[in-house]
Amino acid sequence: PNAIRGMLASIIFSYGIPIVYTKDPKDTAHFLRIAARRMQLEGHKEFIDLKKSAKTAQDLQLSLVGSLPDVGPKLAGRLLKEFKTVRKVFSSKELDKVEGLGKKKAERIKDLLDKEFEKGG
Repeated sequence: PNAIRGMLASIIFSYGIPIVYTKDPKDTAHFLRIAARRMQLEGHKEFIDLKKSAKTAQDLQLSLVGSLPDVGPKLAGRLLKEFKTVRKVFSSKELDKVEGLGKKKAERIKDLLDKEFEKGG
């Protein structure tokens, strides 16, 4: 099964297939583990190592900014290059000026950053 998952991961990442169906949460976890390993073997540097937590300040900054909606590792790097600090990224009114982040995505981020936390049950 892991060999098949690895082959599927390779095809998915090589051809940019955005959706993968799995039979249950356990199968999803197995697939993600194999996919992560495959991406690391293929040299995808933007991929976050699932076994290690961020150790450097730069890793933590990229992780924080990368957790925003529609922001992946590359866009997180561009945002940090533009605004210099995580605080400035989070407080900027000019997010949409960064390449790859248009007005719609910037508004989604601003809405999330301004939304009050509602404790759920």
